[in-house]
Amino acid sequence: MVAEALGVPTCQPQIRELLHHGSPLSADLLEAISAGLDVPIQALRRFAGHGTRGHYVEGLCGGGLIGLE
Repeated sequence: MVAEALGVPTCQPQIRELLHHGSPLSADLLEAISAGLDVPIQALRRFAGHGTRGHYVEGLCGGGLIGLE
C-alpha cells in the first residue's frame, strides 16, 4: 500500500525492507517517487533523512507533497 501511494509499486520489496528497519529513502528511491507522483524532486528532498514511514505519513497523509483539498 505504501509503495503504491508513493508512486513506486514495483519497489514494494525495497519499501517493505525500509519500513521494517526504519531506514530513510535512498536518493534513487526519492527520484523514482518524484517521477511516480509527478512531483518535483525539490519537494521530496526536504524529507531526505527521514524514515520511510515519516515520509509517507508527513508527505502523503499529512498533505506535504499532495495538497489536501
